[in-house]
Amino acid sequence: SATTAWENDSAARASIEAIKSQIAASAIALEGVQRESEVGSRTVLDVLDAEQELLDAKVGLVKAERDQFVSTLVLLSAIGALTGESLGFFD
Repeated sequence: SATTAWENDSAARASIEAIKSQIAASAIALEGVQRESEVGSRTVLDVLDAEQELLDAKVGLVKAERDQFVSTLVLLSAIGALTGESLGFFD
């Protein structure tokens, strides 16, 4: 179970990095669509679609960070390190 938990934690960390790249790309795309909209090449709907893509990527990042947090706790539990003392509850 520790091996599986380690692999899940590694996958969650990789997912976070991929989503951060997606956010950066979506932000650049949104900026481009906004500029094209200013000169009349794009519609308001195109801008709204680009904004929605950026928002979806940001929501995906929050979900991935949550998944990574949970996978870390599962890993700590699998190796016996998830105790009240290790979490600082008894300081």
